[in-house]
Amino acid sequence: MAKKCVSCGTDLPNDAGFCTECGAQQPEVRLCKQCGALLEKDALFCGECGAKYEDPNKQQTERPVIKATPVMELKEEKKWTTSQMISIAVGVLVVLFLAIAIFNGVGENKGAVKKAEEAQAISVKAETMIDDYIRDQAKAEKEYKDKKIELTGKVSSKGQYRNSQDYYVTVGRRMAAGKSYYVLLRIPSKMAGKLNKLHIGDYVSAEGVCQGIVEQEDPTDVSIQIPAQKINEND
Repeated sequence: MAKKCVSCGTDLPNDAGFCTECGAQQPEVRLCKQCGALLEKDALFCGECGAKYEDPNKQQTERPVIKATPVMELKEEKKWTTSQMISIAVGVLVVLFLAIAIFNGVGENKGAVKKAEEAQAISVKAETMIDDYIRDQAKAEKEYKDKKIELTGKVSSKGQYRNSQDYYVTVGRRMAAGKSYYVLLRIPSKMAGKLNKLHIGDYVSAEGVCQGIVEQEDPTDVSIQIPAQKINEND
């Protein structure tokens, strides 16, 4: 079914936009997609086959699909309470004080020996030192222990310590109140040459830091020991 020009009535193709005779603009022709029949301007259904009219110029817009973006889970930042912070600080201070105490304890003896070495030496005879220990042991320990001593005495015995490479020389001995008091010079193995030159009855002079009384297996033995740093330096 052809359409006619709205101006001059000339037969025109259904899809003609303008008249070929007069040039007049032609209205849009609506055709049924099902049977091809010409439809009225406002018809929603085809008068020939009843098919629903679908406007070919109408653009169907699809709603964009919005994908949900997963929300990143945020971990809650741990907050320290005041009491927890105080506990941590106290713990750190305790560890620090313990470390200082241990360090001081380890270095205490070395520090005492070094201090004694730097101090002026006390010159004393072995027999005098023994007398002082017999009269007042506590006072003698305070006077001589950890002090630098210049000692003179007479060799009464010598030998080697058990389970040690060091040697000893006894330079004074006396019995008092059921106890045996004696002064020992501890001679390191590197000074064995000096030891070999000593004989029983010889006078000896030595220098070292006094250890005071060293505990023995026999409680009646009072052993006052001095590790010798120098011995008979004038020989």
